[in-house]
Amino acid sequence: MNCTPEKAARGGLLCGLLLLTASPLALGQGAFQDQSTSPLLADASQPSKTNTVVIYTPPRRGAPVRRVGGGTRTTGATRTVVSVLAPETVGLTIRAQPTLYWYLSEDVDNRVVLTLVDEDAIDPVLETMLAPPARPGIQALDLESLGVRLEPGRSYEWEVALLDDSGDRYRDVYARGAIERVAASAELRARLESGSALDRAEALAEAGIWYDAVDELSRAIDASADAGTMRAERRSLLTQVNLDEVAADPR
Repeated sequence: MNCTPEKAARGGLLCGLLLLTASPLALGQGAFQDQSTSPLLADASQPSKTNTVVIYTPPRRGAPVRRVGGGTRTTGATRTVVSVLAPETVGLTIRAQPTLYWYLSEDVDNRVVLTLVDEDAIDPVLETMLAPPARPGIQALDLESLGVRLEPGRSYEWEVALLDDSGDRYRDVYARGAIERVAASAELRARLESGSALDRAEALAEAGIWYDAVDELSRAIDASADAGTMRAERRSLLTQVNLDEVAADPR
């Protein structure tokens, strides 16, 4: 049947049903698409603001979702959110000892545990207790200061957990992401040798190097008393991987 929206609007019941069953949602697409073919991996990274220059291009691997979190804990009227600043699939770095970033929404006095696991190993590469953050907001984890190096071509999972005071591990609040170290292309190395922090962040994000792009922006924010542009770029970068709650926090 040659069925159009105009015919359906004139009251054609059968025509309306045909249009409904031909819709993307009726065919099991949209929010329920297979991650390996979803346009999310290729197109949804585009920011809503046209003046944004740091555009993250996820590796086109058809990779499954790897990010877990953010975890939440509710105590009375307080809701604590823990998130890792990681893409939904595995994120890349070109550094042996990158800096990882995570987010805490409220002040806490809980013990914080960082765990780094090589997916091909039995024992964790690192499992260490961190001091409670001095203030909420975005936190940095420098792997160099922790004496940890990532091997090229190996996939790791990293997790930040707030331990519950009761000792019940089921009540811990945690968030988890994935990271892999890759080699930089000659073109990327050339772009990183000159230019500003914003230029470097743009080049890294365009090449799919998530963790180092976040690090460039975060270090520029910390180094400048007037970092409005860098903050806007980092907020945009976070929304591109659906970390909207973190991006909305002015801290």
